[in-house]
Amino acid sequence: MKPSAFLNLLQICDPLFPIGGFTMSNGLETLVQREKITSSHELDGYLRDYLRLFPYNELGAAALAYRFSSDKSQVESLDVLMAAFRSPYELRTGSRRLCQRFFKLQESLQPLPSVQHYQNEVKNGRSFGVHAIAVGLFLADLQIPLRDGLTAFCYSTVSTMVTNTVKLVPLSQTEGQRVLNRLFPAMEAAVEKAEDISMDELGIGGAGFDLSSMEHETLYSRIYIN
Repeated sequence: MKPSAFLNLLQICDPLFPIGGFTMSNGLETLVQREKITSSHELDGYLRDYLRLFPYNELGAAALAYRFSSDKSQVESLDVLMAAFRSPYELRTGSRRLCQRFFKLQESLQPLPSVQHYQNEVKNGRSFGVHAIAVGLFLADLQIPLRDGLTAFCYSTVSTMVTNTVKLVPLSQTEGQRVLNRLFPAMEAAVEKAEDISMDELGIGGAGFDLSSMEHETLYSRIYIN
């Protein structure tokens, strides 16, 4: 991987990359308010379950977008599928907002052909706009090795969730970092599975996660958007 591509990867996977990723809790806020996650041990268990399903959701979608980057019709089909199976309104619209902000910011930094094509499809109403697909196309355009790109994307997602839960419970920053460190093998397993995912496998499982995201829409008070 070229050093410039590696730096670009670090930039888009930085939790401070201003597309709004830090505002999403993926249903964790619901579970904290319901006192189902009150400790680092419970957070660890939640994230291990999340990582088991991640290859069948956004992580797998990023991998497939990477592989389909030269086949626009396949990218369109992937977009339709991802938009269809994300039942929670907040998750679906949250992904779209992240995608649109990603387009706008990435275009100002470094226009990329596959990302721009997808952006135009979304702008013209032919595609919904899924953040994970935009990330996969970004990785392909910069010729970042798939495993490296997926690992960075996976780490960024889990790190953001840990950071948000540390604030919500609250937990100490040290406890949060210990949880994150213990999850490295689970992240590696998720990436390995996502590398070989098929379209037919996308959307497997996740009812509990979906329900907590749906319930988030009616919480009395909310810090995060889902």
